[in-house]
This record gives sequence, C-alpha cells and structure tokens, in this order.
Amino acid sequence: MSQDNKRPRREDFSGLDRHSRKGKVFTPPLLGVTDNLELHSWSNDRLPDALWSALLGTALPREAALVLLSAVAKTAMQFRDHPEVFPSHSALAAISREQFAAVFHEVIKSDDARRALAPLLLLVNLPDRAHWTEHLSEIPPEEGWNALAQAVAASFDPRSPLAIDMRWLRVMFLGLQHRLLFRKEQDDVVAMLCAYPEGTDVPDWADAMISAMEPTVDIGPDGERPPNWSETFWKECLDKTRCIPARYTPPVHEPDFDYDGAKKRWGEIYAELVKHFFATTSTTGLDAQHDSTFGLALYAMSLVTGLMRPYSTRPSGRHLLRSLAEVHITLAYLAFKDDPATWQMYRAYGNGQAKLAFLKLVESERGDLPRHIDIDVLERLANEDMWQEFVPVDVGNWAGLTVRKMADDAGTKDVYDMFYVWPSGYVHGHWGAVRDSVFDLCANPLHRFHRIPRPMRVDMPDLCFDAVRITNRTLALVDKLYPSFAPRFDETASVRKA
Repeated sequence: MSQDNKRPRREDFSGLDRHSRKGKVFTPPLLGVTDNLELHSWSNDRLPDALWSALLGTALPREAALVLLSAVAKTAMQFRDHPEVFPSHSALAAISREQFAAVFHEVIKSDDARRALAPLLLLVNLPDRAHWTEHLSEIPPEEGWNALAQAVAASFDPRSPLAIDMRWLRVMFLGLQHRLLFRKEQDDVVAMLCAYPEGTDVPDWADAMISAMEPTVDIGPDGERPPNWSETFWKECLDKTRCIPARYTPPVHEPDFDYDGAKKRWGEIYAELVKHFFATTSTTGLDAQHDSTFGLALYAMSLVTGLMRPYSTRPSGRHLLRSLAEVHITLAYLAFKDDPATWQMYRAYGNGQAKLAFLKLVESERGDLPRHIDIDVLERLANEDMWQEFVPVDVGNWAGLTVRKMADDAGTKDVYDMFYVWPSGYVHGHWGAVRDSVFDLCANPLHRFHRIPRPMRVDMPDLCFDAVRITNRTLALVDKLYPSFAPRFDETASVRKA
C-alpha cells in the first residue's frame, strides 16, 4: 500500500487564490457571479424527467439509442406551435395520445426499444404512465428495477456519455422548436448541436457546451421552472428497493507502518530526551523556556505512543494528530519569538487555564465532580508558580493569535495546512468528519447513492506516518533551542518490510 497521495488536477476546481474573501468567508468564483444564482441538480431534479432516454441508452447499443434520440429530437419541428410538447415525463403527461405517438413514433415501433422501456410501468407515479401503458408490456419487477438502477447509475454523473446524450436531446428539441435562440456569432454552437451525436466533426468542447446549456432548458419565458416529479420518483424508489452498503470490507492486512520498530525507537528517543533535559538544566528555579521546550517535546512523544494501533486507523486518532500538530506549531512559534516574555506568557496562560478549570468545578452546583479530574492536582497546578490569587485568567488564545497566524509567523504553515485543518473537523464534530467516520454510501443508484450508517471505522488511512514526520520536526526544534539533540524516528524505516 502506497502512502503517496495523487494530487488532483488543479483545472478541476478553483484554488483559494481564485476565491474572494470577505472576513472569514471564502466565496468561489461561480457564487460571485450573481446574488440570485439558483442551483439545480441534473441527478436530483432533471434526470428522472428524462428517464426513458436513460433506459434506451443502457439497454441498447449507443449507436442504436442515438438514432432513436435523434428521431425524437426531429419531431420537435412538428410542434413549433405547441410549446407544451417536450420529451420529459412531466410535460408528456399533459399532451394528447396523438402527440405522444408522433414524438415517439420511431421508438414505439422498435421491439428492442419497447423492451428497454418496459421498466417504466413499475413506476406507479410516472406522470405519463397512461401513454406508455398503451405501448409497453409488463416486466418482472426484479428485472425492471435492476434495469432502472442500471439506467440511473449510467446517467447519474452529469458528465457521463449517456447523460450528455440525454442532455443534448433536451437542448436540441428546444432548438428545433425555435424556442432556443442563438446569436449569429454562435453558428459554431448550432453546427455542433446539429452534428452531435451522429456527425464525425463534433468538436472537443461539445460535452462542455451541452452541459452548460442544458440546465437552462427548464426555464420558461417567465423565468419559472415547470414542476417535475423528481422527488416523487426518488421517494418511490426508496420505498420499493433496498439499501446496499457500498464500500465496507474489513481490513485483511495489517497496515504497512512498522509499529514494533517505531515503539522500540520511541522508547529510545524518550529516554534520550529525558537525559538531554537534565543535561541542559541550569537552575532549579522557574525556567519557562527550558520547561516549555522539553515539556512540549515530551508531550508530543506521549501523543505519538497514543497514536499507535488501533487508534491510528480510527477517527479518534485524528484528534491526537491535530493536537500533535498544534504542539509543534506552538513550540515553533515560541522558538521563532524566542524572548523571555513570550515563554513566560505561554506558561502563565496554562496556569490560568488550570485555575479557571479549578474554579469552575468548585463553584459548580452539581455535587458530583468529573471522575477524570483529580481536583487536588488541579488546585496544585493552578498554584504551582504562584498563589492563584495573583494568577490572571485569559480566555483567549495564549499568544493573542489564531493558530493559523502563529503557524504563518513561525514558518510552519505547511504543518497547519496538512495536519491541523482537516483533523480539527474530527475534534469539533464537523459534518465532513462525521460523514467520513460513521456513514457509508448506499450502492443502490435508485437511492441516489445516499448515506447510510456503516460499521465502526477501523480502516482509515494510517496516520502514524504523518505523526513521526511532525514529531521529528518537533525534536529538531529541541535541537535548535538546546543543542545538540540528534535522535529521530527513521521515516524511511517506518514502512513494514514485506
């Protein structure tokens, strides 16, 4: 298993440098185009209304399906005075039997096409079901639902070949009805639509242009979108088909990280760090820099051992990785400032937090105290440097900065970006982390690949590789502040040998 992540293509998304920032909110370029932007989804809203074309596209060879789609598109010229005619299930429900037969003349005379479309009759809420009933035969439910699932799966992605074919039909039908107007300088677009899908000179940009044009098809002259049956369709699919857990398989092999080697090395480094603490101690009085340097480094080491299996592949391990990153950023910032006042400020802030926790607990009206807290130890910590009556309490950040700003100043922004931002979501219970931890995808396309609970995650990417990287950088700070301290984890030896 490789630990190298392949970076996504930058052209597939807008980087932060292209977002506009107002306060703490970054707005992507498309959202900045208009304040009245109304979002509509192909898969959620429009695919169900074009379901018949999806069934044709999955049951027939593409060439045969495209011939039938083209035949339907050409019928639009017969209905230039009848804007109510449109090849969507919602619109087809309102037209006459004769109009329906004219639109689908080539389709309904094909035995293969009628067999492909038979699953439509399983949908009791299909708006134009009465029309289809006259031309289609019943199909065994299991076979029909499987066919519907395959059709939705193949067209769910709006950029899939089948979805582009379906969307072309919607645009072309409207164009041949003379309800879609183009400027003279858009002749190349018209030529593309006419050549697609049977022409040999379809340009590379055809898919992108069709994708951009198709969502406007639903917008009428008054700016309103006609009602469709999408939510009714998805609800019927949910009621009549079952969820299928998609991805979860218990891990078969141990992760590649060499835990035994890392644990042995951890003990050696910890012992060396303690030895170096005593070797560099110059006073038994308060020494904020010395205590903080070694305290943060030893604390980082304690977090590393807590990250070993089984927690390194569980959501809880992300909490520890975030703490490990913040410990490194804090020590890096202290080393960057490297003045007695800042070292003392860090220490005094921690004493104030101990005092705050102590006072909150003793002043609580509840009779029982949390069992994980030793109140006597907490009181001793609050009074350790001086009597707590002389210890102020600061409820902000100890440096008066955000962690991001500290990382910027200390030159550890890379640690912040890579190891702090996303793990913070697991600490705070942000939706992304919750979604990643406890939900799986339903593999049933008729359920829109929705989220369903999964077994407890024990198969997340192992974060021990990243933990030793951060820890080595923390140990390097110890070496910088109190030379010479050479022990490190061997990152290249952390991969288990086959």
